[in-house]
Amino acid sequence: MFLRTGIVERFSARLWRSFGDFSRQRGKCLLLLIVLAIVARLLALPILHVPEPRSHDEFSYILAGETFAMGRLTNPTPPLWQFFETEHELSVPTYMSKYPPLQGLVIAVGILLGNKWIGILLNFGLMCGAIYWMACGLVPTRWALLAGLMPLVHPGIASYWVNSYFGGSVAAVGGALVLGASSRLARKISLSSENWFVVGAAIMANSRPFEGALTAFVAFSTAISALARKKRLHLLFNRWLVVPTLIGLFTLASMLYFNYRVTGDPITMPYVEWQRQYSPIPLWAWSKLNPAPHYNNQQLKDNYDTTDTIVYRKSATIDAMINGRFVGLMHFFVGVTLMPFAIWSLFSLPDKRVRPLWLVLLAGLIGITVTAVGFQRHYAGPVTGAIYLLLVQGFRHLRLVKFRDVAIGIPMARVALLGCVVGFGCGLYTLPAINAQMQHAQDEFPRVRIMQKLAALPGKHLIVVHYAEGHNPRREYVVNGPDLDSSKIVWARDFGTEKNKELLNYFHDRTVWLFDPDCKPEPHLYSWDEAKTATLSTKVDDSDWKNFEY
Repeated sequence: MFLRTGIVERFSARLWRSFGDFSRQRGKCLLLLIVLAIVARLLALPILHVPEPRSHDEFSYILAGETFAMGRLTNPTPPLWQFFETEHELSVPTYMSKYPPLQGLVIAVGILLGNKWIGILLNFGLMCGAIYWMACGLVPTRWALLAGLMPLVHPGIASYWVNSYFGGSVAAVGGALVLGASSRLARKISLSSENWFVVGAAIMANSRPFEGALTAFVAFSTAISALARKKRLHLLFNRWLVVPTLIGLFTLASMLYFNYRVTGDPITMPYVEWQRQYSPIPLWAWSKLNPAPHYNNQQLKDNYDTTDTIVYRKSATIDAMINGRFVGLMHFFVGVTLMPFAIWSLFSLPDKRVRPLWLVLLAGLIGITVTAVGFQRHYAGPVTGAIYLLLVQGFRHLRLVKFRDVAIGIPMARVALLGCVVGFGCGLYTLPAINAQMQHAQDEFPRVRIMQKLAALPGKHLIVVHYAEGHNPRREYVVNGPDLDSSKIVWARDFGTEKNKELLNYFHDRTVWLFDPDCKPEPHLYSWDEAKTATLSTKVDDSDWKNFEY
């Protein structure tokens, strides 16, 4: 009854009119969303600190970022490279991340601005702005503004998309540009729409190539179909096509040149070369295992023999596709907060304006849940804009619900919006707990603490890492920057007394340490002289990591 009182009705109507009036100022809305997303995360810094990398993937992306920030496309193979060989990085023919370059470029922007995380933060804001721009091509501006706000509601500023270095928002920007441009092209052919489509496709090609290709293909196909029905397809191939063609050719040439510099072959991507050298796991869930390659250290072998093999064997199961992937995506993008919108979004299926979004989402879900071996939620980056706009469509349909000719949809929608506000507040309330979890993870993985300790000491340092048998390969300490010779701290593997002599001779001007990450009760850093008499870990029973799942 409270929701139907006159005071609430008048206040809600006035607020909604003000929201609609402001939403028509597109430039201000775009800027507001970008700034709001950035400022919201910055305000949380006292209780949710700047994230530190922990996973293989993050370190690989950061290697790319540091390389680009130095003005390089790749790095020469380090001397004695077997001591430094690590996950998700090529050592030969050059030393570089295996991943497409755009996430590394975003991190490089942050490095040049003072902190690698700044690039991640800025791109999170750009994602919200890009989703708003996309939605403006499909729905009235007030609904577009609501779509741009959705990422702040769920998963919010505590998401790993803005609190790690994995990525996700980069491909989301590309996907939003492609979907927004294709929807505009379907109505009216223009140079700007053609250009933004190609720019968005280029972003996805250099961040999430497979999922991006699916998104771009379906979006372009729906635009072509709409133009063909209107008998206006021939207008697409006009003089305006020159500029987007040049953008596309420049992107392709840049990608081929980058591949050539990293792998020595313009048509071999770094990811493919890494796959050939290191991984017996195929890219596609229905493919057979490849022959196991030779590994130069036990940690690489353990990782692929156990965790990745488990992921591969489960990837083609119905349980992995539904519970592990589809449900995982629903939890990440929708959760309890936005579930009413998700349910009512199904009523938008007959709507021709947003039908392309459903097709893009379907293609993306098939690509992510059925065909790929691995799965992480940032794989859905290209379809992020489609997800949030369809949730907004669900809200619109929820407002229209009637029961026995009584309009009950508007009060229901208000309750749902109130739930979003409460959900956002609950998300803020959990920030200290999330920060505590991040700090606990850093305590269990004290690499940053060791780096800070040695950075305060004079001179350069070499840390030789002694792994015990059974060490969890997901906790990898041997990670370095692009230029080992000039790095203040270098991490290397312990290959035994005889092999280590060559390493020590090469880094003869450094203070040498030995790190035992499996020492109980906690990891221990020894000086090299102390290590000669210390009892080092030989075997550890840490079998939980063998149950790793995506």
